[in-house]
Amino acid sequence: MENLAGSLEVASGVFHNVTWTFMFDTQRYTPLACWQVESDRFWILGNACKLGLENIRRLCNKNYVWYVDAYLILIVDDQPKRDSIELSYSIHAMGKANCKLFSWASKPKEFSPEQDHEHFDKNVNANTFLANIKVFAKDMLTLRCEIIFGENPPPLPECHLPNQLRMLMDEKYTDVTVVVGERQIRAHKVVLAAHSPVFDAMFRSDMQESSQNVIEIDDFDYEVVQEMMTYIYSDSSPKIENLVCSLLRAADKYELGRLKALCEQTLCDKVSVDTAVEYQALAVLYNAAQLQRIAAAFIADNIFNVQKTDDWQRMVQMFSLSYICQKDKQNVEHDDKEDRDLFKIKSI
Repeated sequence: MENLAGSLEVASGVFHNVTWTFMFDTQRYTPLACWQVESDRFWILGNACKLGLENIRRLCNKNYVWYVDAYLILIVDDQPKRDSIELSYSIHAMGKANCKLFSWASKPKEFSPEQDHEHFDKNVNANTFLANIKVFAKDMLTLRCEIIFGENPPPLPECHLPNQLRMLMDEKYTDVTVVVGERQIRAHKVVLAAHSPVFDAMFRSDMQESSQNVIEIDDFDYEVVQEMMTYIYSDSSPKIENLVCSLLRAADKYELGRLKALCEQTLCDKVSVDTAVEYQALAVLYNAAQLQRIAAAFIADNIFNVQKTDDWQRMVQMFSLSYICQKDKQNVEHDDKEDRDLFKIKSI
């Protein structure tokens, strides 16, 4: 198996979309040889994943035939997950003009990389696949994967950092100050950078955070920032129930994947007639795919009761106002055009 970095793009919504583009060596990856390539890691709901592509030989009608398969892997610390997760996914080999040339798709199932990855009913013949490789742009192959989880969200990844809350409380060896309004929190760059790619980028750049060792946060209350720091240092959030919406926003901004998954799981358990519309909006704003799916399903199943809530009425009014404003704008533009045309006629 060979790891090919290439480029990875991950977008979250109702579906999780992953695009992997890499150099495909046609001299090396031939139709009558066994080969296997995998992407770098990417993260979905706090779970490490990879995409793979392989050429394998299978017995078909008493003859061996070579097939190309694409697949998804779940990984935790270089080991397969012990817990199965219900999900389905489809992978497409993309050609020029962003068209789908070949596709592989799985049915919803309890999925775990402890088992061999699923062999699909529909396989791609290696000769057919490689005969069309010239239509891929500039010898680059792009695989696009769409992932959707089942009704139960995937288990949260385990925390492997030791409990460092005492370091935060004692302010021992602190080297950065987090300023929230008129209050301050002393912290450690290495701890913040280890948890958050956003903090890591701050400290690596020429920004104020690196040169002056100060991080100013003005879009969250002190209590929310303090709870985020408590989570970073202890992997626990005692006040998550009361601050969950703000913590979800903070976790999304600072790319704290596990905290975001904790917040999403907490909100999924709290979906009700009174909260469904609000949580659906939060899910869309902060790419919380599991919450978006559960809230949408709840609204569909309880639509008559949800329509009686104030949140629903505000949503209807907001979108109705947006629609009216758009129509008014179109009417004004239409009237202006008629006036200009009439002016031209009179001028003639």
